[in-house]
Amino acid sequence: MTQKNETPILILSLIITAAILGGGYWYFTQRQNSNITSNNGGNPGQIINNQSSISTGGELLITSESTPQKKAGIAAFENGNYSEAIAQFKTSLQLQANDPETLIYLNNAKAATSNPLKIAAVVPIGGNLNIAKEMLRGVAQVQEKVNEAGGINGQLLQVAIVNDNNNPEIAENVAQQLVQDQSILAVVGHNSSDATLAAGPVYENGGLVMISPTSDAKKISTLGDYIFRTVPSIRFQADQLSRYLINTANKANVAICFDSSAEYSMSLKEEFTSAIFADGG
Repeated sequence: MTQKNETPILILSLIITAAILGGGYWYFTQRQNSNITSNNGGNPGQIINNQSSISTGGELLITSESTPQKKAGIAAFENGNYSEAIAQFKTSLQLQANDPETLIYLNNAKAATSNPLKIAAVVPIGGNLNIAKEMLRGVAQVQEKVNEAGGINGQLLQVAIVNDNNNPEIAENVAQQLVQDQSILAVVGHNSSDATLAAGPVYENGGLVMISPTSDAKKISTLGDYIFRTVPSIRFQADQLSRYLINTANKANVAICFDSSAEYSMSLKEEFTSAIFADGG
C-alpha cells in the first residue's frame, strides 16, 4: 500500500480513536445532561451568541480558568511566534494541567511550521462547557500521542477547535466553513443529535468525513457514507432498559416522557416503545 493510500486510512483511524476517547467519559457519566440541555442552555458565566468560532491557537475559546500565560501564548501564536507560544502554553499547563484547549494549542504550535495534517473538533463550548472539555480532552490525548510518535507518515497533527453551541443553525454554518477549508481532512463532532443532523448533509455533500462521539439519533445512520458515530445505537439502549424493567424489576406498565422537539428523545421514545411491546409490556 502506498503512502498516499495509507494516509486517509490512518486519518480515519485517528479520528475514530479521538471520537471514542472524547465521548467515552461523557457517555458513561453525563448522558442525560447532554440531551436535556437546550441549544441555549450553557453554563454560568459563559457568553452565548449565534456566531461560530474556529481556532487553531490564535483565539481564546474557553474563557473559564484561563491563565495569563495561556493568553500570552495565544497572542504569540496569532503573531506567528511559535517558540514563544510553546513556552507560554507549557507554563500554563503547569498551572492548569487539565485544560484541553491549552494542550491542543501547544501541539498545534509545535506542528505549525512542519506542513501538518489538520482535523477539526466541533464542540458545544457555549451550549455545554463541561461536555465540550471532555470531548476536547479525548482529542488532545490522541493528538499528543500521535505527534510524540512522529506524526502520520512524518506529518504532525493540528486540531482546529470549533464552537457550535449545540445550535443546529450554527452547526450547519460550521459545516459549510469546514467543507470549504481544503486543509481540513476530517471532523470529530458534533455533540447533540440535532446539531449533527443539521451539519451531516453538508459534510456528506462536501465529501468530508465526520465522526460524532456523542450523537445517537436514528436518523444519523441515514445521512450517508461520510457520516459516522461511535456510541451504541438507540435500539441497544432501549432493549437494555426494557429487559431490565420487564425481567428484573417486574414492571410491565410504563409511561414515557419525551421531548418532541429533540431528535434523540424522539428516537428513544420510538425504540423504547417498540422494545417494551416486544418484551410483553
